[in-house]
Amino acid sequence: MTGIIISGPARCGKNSLVNHITNKDICVLKLDALIRGFQKSNKKIERKLFLNFIKKYLVNPRYQDSYKKKKNFPYEYVKLSADKILKKINFSKLSSSQLIISIFDSWIKLKKKKYWIVPDLNAEVYCQELFKFKSNLFVIFIFRNPIEAITASLYWRTYPKKNNSFAFFIYKIILWNLSYFISVRIKNKMPDSVDIINYENFF
Repeated sequence: MTGIIISGPARCGKNSLVNHITNKDICVLKLDALIRGFQKSNKKIERKLFLNFIKKYLVNPRYQDSYKKKKNFPYEYVKLSADKILKKINFSKLSSSQLIISIFDSWIKLKKKKYWIVPDLNAEVYCQELFKFKSNLFVIFIFRNPIEAITASLYWRTYPKKNNSFAFFIYKIILWNLSYFISVRIKNKMPDSVDIINYENFF
């Protein structure tokens, strides 16, 4: 079972890239996976709590607008019950990130597909930990011209209004550069599991 995470800084095109995938052999989640962001805890989850976690994950909304009126859910793509997913998970304890990866693995087992692909922000923060858990996991980092990406962030969900906070602007500059720096280091360390691509080559 092969898993692929499409990642990178905000407004760099990860969701756009995922939305163009139409291969029938691939299970595609066209929402941010929130692998690290769904439950920010390093504590292991016992198996008796897996089912409740899976149910909550599948119905956790991803808001599509600043007013939080438009939303989508993972279950709309996975289209499987939590009970069926649980039966394919053969672990007694997992971290929240490992359990989410296991949900995706169960998804392709049950759908009899070869791959799963999900978009997620800043996988450079957690991917090295998950490479130890899942050997056939790959991460593709997509980067967009920083001027365009950071400018787009200033208008995210508020266009035509702009976020005029200078602190926010500086934060976005630092975040883009830090993400790129870490991603390059990880690629140099694990070239067979990580790739870096440019937004401009696809769109």
